Amino acid sequence: MDFNPYADPTKPPRPKQKACFTIIDCKKSLLANLWTGYGKTWVALYLAQHTISLGLQFLITCPLKALVDQLTAECEPYFPTLPVSGDYRQNKALLFEPDFQGFCMTYEMAYTKLINQSQLRILFEG
Repeated sequence: MDFNPYADPTKPPRPKQKACFTIIDCKKSLLANLWTGYGKTWVALYLAQHTISLGLQFLITCPLKALVDQLTAECEPYFPTLPVSGDYRQNKALLFEPDFQGFCMTYEMAYTKLINQSQLRILFEG
């Protein structure tokens, strides 16, 4: 099932969300800084859908472990998503498994598992 922000006519996307969707459709970079409750999750789901359509996996980061659970639950109806945080230590070994279209993790986990590791590889291999 694909994510469609226009599927429910009683809850249409807000203007700033629509602007974000247009930017995503034009394949431009986007930093969505919206108020709490304004719909960043829909923007993330729309971007995840776009990323998957390109044959890629997506990564959503968030500041709190509780939000990892919430965002994973929001993604699951549309795409197989793996939560990765201190509460899901067993999932760390599954990073980038092809069975999952996306990953939700805390900022700290993204830095520790992805950014920091790639920087170390560049230092020692490059």
